[in-house]
This record gives sequence, C-alpha cells and structure tokens, in this order.
Amino acid sequence: MKTVGLVVICGSIGLAALLLLIWLIGFIGHIGGGLIHLLLILALLIGLIGIPAGVILLLVAKKS
Repeated sequence: MKTVGLVVICGSIGLAALLLLIWLIGFIGHIGGGLIHLLLILALLIGLIGIPAGVILLLVAKKS
C-alpha cells in the first residue's frame, strides 16, 4: 500500500507537469486557441486530487 501511495503522488505530479509543459508549448506556439487553457484546469485538478489521495494512502499504510 505504501508503494501505491508513492506511485499515485509521483504519477499525479508527473502528469500535471506534462500537461503544463504541453500547455506552455501550445501557448507559445498559439496552438489550440482557447481550449489550450483546459490543460491548466486539468493539471490543477490532477494535482489537487492526486497528491492528497496519495498522502491518504501513505497514512493508511502507516497505520496498518
């Protein structure tokens, strides 16, 4: 369970970073129009949901 929590945390941070990188490339290259900003919202959601979920998994693994 401890490794699952670490995978969730690292995965959510990595995916959020990838989405931010794609957003930055699209923003600089003027690709995607207004929809490119949807990547920012998705990155925030993934980070705000994934990191606390991983921390909860780590805390549950620590107690058991």
